[in-house]
Amino acid sequence: MRLPILLLAALVVLSAAPAQAAARFKPGPSFAEVDLNHDGFVTLDEFQASLAAKPKMLKSADRLFKKMDANHDGRVDKQEFGRRGKRSHPHA
Repeated sequence: MRLPILLLAALVVLSAAPAQAAARFKPGPSFAEVDLNHDGFVTLDEFQASLAAKPKMLKSADRLFKKMDANHDGRVDKQEFGRRGKRSHPHA
């Protein structure tokens, strides 16, 4: 009798883990939400404004923006934003 109950409890715990992980994952804002003036680029000011409600992330906005700005032109296009600072080199 104890074995079926233990197996059932294990199944419940294991099936809840992916749901809990999914609940914790919160995707960041979309490009359209951050490109406040809809010119096709995100500036540092726009990026900082999009993080205003997230003080912990706002502290590192400059560093995050520089990481996203792959061509260092002071603005992030949709492609750069989609990579979110990931290196484009396949072995990076």
